[in-house]
Amino acid sequence: MTVRLSTSMIFQNSMRTMMDSQRELDRAQQQMTTGKRLLSAADDPAASSAVFQLREARQQMEQYQLNATAAQSQAGYQESVYGDINNILQRVRDLSLQGRSDTTNQGDRIIIAKEIEGLRDSLIGLANSTDVNGDYMFSGNKSSTIPFVENGSVMSYQGDEGVRELKIGANRLVAVNDSGKDVFMKIPTGNGVIAATGSATNTGTGMIDLGNEVAGFVNDTYTIQFTAASPSTYEVYDSSSALIAGPTPFSNGDSLSFAGINVSISGEPNVGDTFTVEPSGQSDIFSSLQRLVDIFNTTGDDPASSAYRQNEVSRAFSGLDNAMESIGVLRSQSGSRLNAIEQQKTVNDNLIYQGTVSISQLEDVDMVEAVMAFQMQLQALQASQQSFSLVQRQSLFDFL
Repeated sequence: MTVRLSTSMIFQNSMRTMMDSQRELDRAQQQMTTGKRLLSAADDPAASSAVFQLREARQQMEQYQLNATAAQSQAGYQESVYGDINNILQRVRDLSLQGRSDTTNQGDRIIIAKEIEGLRDSLIGLANSTDVNGDYMFSGNKSSTIPFVENGSVMSYQGDEGVRELKIGANRLVAVNDSGKDVFMKIPTGNGVIAATGSATNTGTGMIDLGNEVAGFVNDTYTIQFTAASPSTYEVYDSSSALIAGPTPFSNGDSLSFAGINVSISGEPNVGDTFTVEPSGQSDIFSSLQRLVDIFNTTGDDPASSAYRQNEVSRAFSGLDNAMESIGVLRSQSGSRLNAIEQQKTVNDNLIYQGTVSISQLEDVDMVEAVMAFQMQLQALQASQQSFSLVQRQSLFDFL
């Protein structure tokens, strides 16, 4: 059977062949230009789907890395603030040692009080610090609310107890702040078990130490009252005014034992002088500093005032020491956060790199193969064009 090909069919077939070769040539040229094997999802649907998923995963990991960088900046700044706070408290401690010495006079103590007042103002400024984003560091989750507001000499906390966190890895969150209430307002009083103080109305020179627990402390508020002189005696009452110890003879430096604790009193208390021992509670560091300011501004040089000053400075001292210990722990935690963030950033970098390599393996073209394919398509197109040119010029008269 003879198949007759019309001139138009030959022409159409030749054109179709050339167009196909042109498309393949263009595709090879695009692959060389872009360096990509996958120019559209149709080129390899399975590989295109895998590349899409890998890109999404890499984008998420890059966001984690941005979060980690932000968290690193905030944790580093917070650690620096804790260092500044510790420096302030250490300076106040040094001044307190100087101020409670009997070698200082009222004029010296007023100067010391003025410096402590300035340090207290600096501490308030640090407590109301903002980070690089303008958010208050110590206001919990209420980042736009100033955390500490002073009314008179009483400080109130306006934030909450929340902790802001950033996700720095698929399964890792890191805190970027601490609640100001935990940092500044929950400082243990006394020695952590009991807190002992002397009355402001005492007329003797008795001074009480911080005390210590020797058995199970029976939680209650106790009043030590000196009831007689020559010999000096004392009695101990609980919060219901029930007598639990005494009358007991007293000598300078004696250790008083009751309710599972020991406290020592030195000096010479007068009849009617009282001391209070109660369970340790919580206080804010601003009150401790204000107490020192008031003590140094108001107490005189007489023996009774000196004893009261010693008692009050010892009380404030314990608050300072407890605050410095707390700040030290928080500063250490900030350092641990920085280490954790640095480790996670290394993990994120590795995952981002692995994702980039996997994407490259799926979509990048082998340049040698691409050049060879381009050359082959170019030769095929040239051959098609030459053939079409020869066929186009032929007519019946060429065969007569």
